[in-house]
Amino acid sequence: MSDTSSKKEKKILDRLISFADSFVGLCTVVLISILLIFSLYVLLDMLYSDKAAFSSWDLLQYRPNVEDGSEPSFEELRAINPDVVGWITVYGTNIDYPVLQGKDDLEYISRDVYGDFKLTGSIFLSSENARDFSDSYSLIYGHHMDNGAMFGGLDKYVSQKYMSTHNEGTLITPDGIYRLNIFSSISTDAYEDAIYDVGAKRQSAGFQKLIKFIEENSIAMLSGVDTTSLDKVVALSTCDSDTTNGRLVVMAKVSPADEEYLRSHESEVTEKRVAKGHGKKNPLAVLNIALFIICLILFVIIVTAEIMIRKIKKSERRDENDEKTE
Repeated sequence: MSDTSSKKEKKILDRLISFADSFVGLCTVVLISILLIFSLYVLLDMLYSDKAAFSSWDLLQYRPNVEDGSEPSFEELRAINPDVVGWITVYGTNIDYPVLQGKDDLEYISRDVYGDFKLTGSIFLSSENARDFSDSYSLIYGHHMDNGAMFGGLDKYVSQKYMSTHNEGTLITPDGIYRLNIFSSISTDAYEDAIYDVGAKRQSAGFQKLIKFIEENSIAMLSGVDTTSLDKVVALSTCDSDTTNGRLVVMAKVSPADEEYLRSHESEVTEKRVAKGHGKKNPLAVLNIALFIICLILFVIIVTAEIMIRKIKKSERRDENDEKTE
């Protein structure tokens, strides 16, 4: 009786151990699978965001064509999104995007021109500015992407040499075409009223304070610029990765663009934009690749081990049955 009871208890215990082993193995497989899927999703999302941040051919086809002297048309762009107020191009860079304006300065931080959620956001005009860029001072925001997309290339303007060879651009609006001449870059923080209190610059005294601030705080500035003659300025603002609330701001003089100026840059805007010259690797993407590979290896090891354990147990049961038969 004692032997029979002991065998039953051992059998129950073996079943419990076997069940616990299978349960733990199943949970491990599920957990590894979740990590595998998540790391793959994040990796693909990063790769997509990196590429999608550049102005692609499907968006560039809506860029108003003004190089032939025609009037800019925003009909197609505004059919996509009525918040489009212009198109900004800085020649020789990847800045070639529509400019939007939301009801506040948070609307397009993480939303693209199609209205879809995207971490890269959009290039957008301060909600305090006039939509037609008639203000003496207009502030345009854009994310600093490590691969140079959006306003990720603005950090190159800390070099006066770079600024001297990449200082021309165009701002196209439904009401006019403007020439941009970049002349200054400033490193500041997000709380600097001289830059970010847009409303105060609408008065003449506020605009003059801005000019003085530029003169005193520029880290790079083109020589020969007569700041006293400035009557309209556009600021391009992005994050400065060196400090938490740091901002890098590039200033551009605004003036009407004539046909000769537009023709001189015609070849630069007719070719499709591609990402070039941005070899920085995203460390998070590299980490994700490593995580993905580790999870994949663990997944294969666990599944293989589980299959082998099941085969061994099946073989042991077969041997037990053979012994009982004998």
